[in-house]
Amino acid sequence: MQCQRYSLNESEEITPVPPTSQELEMILAYLKESNADFAIIGSVAIVKHLELTRDDYINRVFRPTNCLEILISTPIPPPPKGWKWDEEMEAWFTSKNHYVKFFAKNSFFPNKEMKIGKDSESLETGCWVADVLTLSQFNLNSGRVKDLLEIVTLWRKVGIPENLEQKLWNAKQLKQLELIKLGPMRRSQNENK
Repeated sequence: MQCQRYSLNESEEITPVPPTSQELEMILAYLKESNADFAIIGSVAIVKHLELTRDDYINRVFRPTNCLEILISTPIPPPPKGWKWDEEMEAWFTSKNHYVKFFAKNSFFPNKEMKIGKDSESLETGCWVADVLTLSQFNLNSGRVKDLLEIVTLWRKVGIPENLEQKLWNAKQLKQLELIKLGPMRRSQNENK
């Protein structure tokens, strides 16, 4: 899969949207040149693992995303030429409202030894996407309904990472996982029988 984004927004001038494909390639190259340790997370990473197509978006199989989210363990470099830094949002953005949201690893990982897991296929393509375990940890920590629904959708396709309970960092994640197993995942497993 190539790194790309789809936006179904009518007016990219008003609604924040992820970077264009060309901007994405430039951003990834810029982060690599800056020796940043990062992986794409959020909806873009989920879509990569689900292997969705543009038709899936049009048929509303999965919601469009309005930003590119990156988990980063090194300091966030200054934005590339033509981009600006928004301190409050912790994001780079352009005059066309294309933006990249950063999540600092230290805010989400409880200790420095934990690494950002990267999907092996994405390492080969150069479009570094978080692996399913890292996405699971991140989305369970968020607790937002849309993030939980995304991870359930992913698990239905690829399964829940082995021994996930032991790889979570806090009680909030364990509680979210238990709620998911009692609700959407149980229904999904019963439907497959």
